[in-house]
Amino acid sequence: QKAANFYFLLVAIVTSIPGVSTIPVWSTVTPLAFVLGVTAIKDGIDDYKRYKNDREQNRRQVEVLISGESGETRRTRWEDLQVGHVIKVNE
Repeated sequence: QKAANFYFLLVAIVTSIPGVSTIPVWSTVTPLAFVLGVTAIKDGIDDYKRYKNDREQNRRQVEVLISGESGETRRTRWEDLQVGHVIKVNE
């Protein structure tokens, strides 16, 4: 994918030099713009899906140890955990 984008970029640069190319610049810039546009849209959709999944996981409940001696726990969300919290893991 990256190699193809680089190839289209090089071809677009070469065709933009007058006297070197006999084909119009738009005929090489258009495919490059199309490929980059589709890639940007695909990456945006993937990022949005990852964002939704992260938000869902961070809102799940977990049991955090309050007192080590008595074993008391309280329920909190993953996103509210801090360094040093001890969590209870259930199988």
